[in-house]
Amino acid sequence: EEHWDTTKGWFHTATSMVNQVRDAFGLPPVDTGIFAQFHSSWRFKNTPKTENYSQHQALAATPVLSTPNPFVPVALIATMTLSDLTASFRYALDSTTIDFDEKAFFSKVHPRMKPILQSMRDAVENARGKDVLPSRRSGQAGDVDALKFSAAMRLFAEWRVVRQVPEGYKGFAVGMNLGQKDIVQNVAKIEKAVHEWIDYRRAILSLQGEWDEGLCPADTPSTVAIDSDCELRSPTLRDLLEYEAEMNVHQRLPRLKDKTAAMGLLWVRRQLHYQTSLFANVVKVPSVFTTVADAITSAYSEVYDKYHGWAVQKIFKYSFQAAPKVEEIYKFMNPHRMKEVLLRGAQMTPRAEQAAFLSPQVRQHHKSAETEDLNPLQQFGEHIVNEWDKFTSTIGGIFNENKKNKEFTRQSASPGLVGQDLDEFVKKEMTQDAHNHIGVYLQTVQGLLSDLATLFKELNMDDPTKV
Repeated sequence: EEHWDTTKGWFHTATSMVNQVRDAFGLPPVDTGIFAQFHSSWRFKNTPKTENYSQHQALAATPVLSTPNPFVPVALIATMTLSDLTASFRYALDSTTIDFDEKAFFSKVHPRMKPILQSMRDAVENARGKDVLPSRRSGQAGDVDALKFSAAMRLFAEWRVVRQVPEGYKGFAVGMNLGQKDIVQNVAKIEKAVHEWIDYRRAILSLQGEWDEGLCPADTPSTVAIDSDCELRSPTLRDLLEYEAEMNVHQRLPRLKDKTAAMGLLWVRRQLHYQTSLFANVVKVPSVFTTVADAITSAYSEVYDKYHGWAVQKIFKYSFQAAPKVEEIYKFMNPHRMKEVLLRGAQMTPRAEQAAFLSPQVRQHHKSAETEDLNPLQQFGEHIVNEWDKFTSTIGGIFNENKKNKEFTRQSASPGLVGQDLDEFVKKEMTQDAHNHIGVYLQTVQGLLSDLATLFKELNMDDPTKV
């Protein structure tokens, strides 16, 4: 932009670039009339394409993944479990492979996720444009479709707010909402960079088609999935960062320029890294970390401590102090399992009533340890009680049917687990459920984070600047 005129469109920029290069080598400038004639013939020959291109630009300029309202209704996102959320990342990773079978993939996820993944697919297609093919993975670090990754991150941002913030924790909600807004803003940077990259590639392919029709035939449909430089495909995260590096967008690496794909991905990646470290740490309490607070502090130190200035550190500290106990978050993470656990608890017999229904033999077993230390007179009293239990048990056999009816009536009238019994039961079940889902999540996301870390290290883009 400092040397070439970029104010009048790509064709004028190309003319300016060619003439300045020729001037640098002591050659006369190209007759602009020839350029004008070529430009005119190109526009005439490609009138339908030009109109479609203008329509695409209007569409691409409109954000799809980073709009104020997500592409999936929040009420639907609230039905997702952590394993469901993991499926959106798995979809972003797997759907760019050559042999991907969408029908088979959808058959393996929970039915409630199918409309969400379909909405994700449609949103990505709208964001890239109807004439643009999906990206293809080639096995290099960061070889993930940029728009699909951004869509998964948008679901991640919304899910954390609706499924990790129980009601009544306003201070904690402030921190989580700030995190959600930060992700959306950085997804917007990635989405904008994708649109610019696609427009750049479209212009390059148009020039190739004009100067070498054998390389890029004009009648080759853009929907044909052939591996060649003539295809217009959506970029991967690696494509975006390599493009910015080649264009010298970031002139003082590893320090990054704001409002770029690299800067957006940097902070989106750090948010995902922090949440993943948090999950990985809390399941190690108390084996590795003494308390949940220690696990949270360790995750923050690992990801954010050296990148946050004083003000942001205070915000995080306030959010930590206002956070609910991890057991409360576990109860809120999976509403489907929570309903099942509460229903099961309502059908269980409280411990006090379970003791009342124990047979004399079982009660004798429980009491044996208690009677060992009694004096002879007390032991004799216990013996009388036990013998009476045996007698009543024998007599009860005569009226067995009547006894069953009475027990059924008493059990039916039981209110189920209540109070501390219910709390302990729910805590145990929901903790186990949360740890199961976290295990599924870590299997996918830890590998993705490792891949992105390799990309940033390779391109020297891990900006150390504090915010």
